[in-house]
Amino acid sequence: MAVAVRPEVMPGADVVRAAVGHYVRSHEPVVESWLAELTGTSLGDELAFLRCAAAIERRIVEIAVTTTVDCSGLSAPVWRLAGSGWHVVCLVPAHKMGEAHAALRGAPCVLQPWWIAGGDVAFGRTETP
Repeated sequence: MAVAVRPEVMPGADVVRAAVGHYVRSHEPVVESWLAELTGTSLGDELAFLRCAAAIERRIVEIAVTTTVDCSGLSAPVWRLAGSGWHVVCLVPAHKMGEAHAALRGAPCVLQPWWIAGGDVAFGRTETP
């Protein structure tokens, strides 16, 4: 069986690996998961398969938003995760930060921009939407 990989989705995997690496270097338990699995709800394909890093002991979940995702759909899963006791960080492509701020204004999360620099994932400072 052949598997088709959409290249625009691949940076999400790199972003989550970079986030997981932060916790691993700090010797903190972390797991990778899909957003739909963490929320326990049915989400559209665009959101369901967003990769997440979940730091279990600190109750932090980092959602790796890809360049193709419409940020307006993130509000419901963010509220659901926060309602379950998670601190939510949306890792957003730098060029989509304006869209994310508008879509998540007042939501219980922080936004952190990411971009690719020299082949590696780089992160900016967190911002409150």
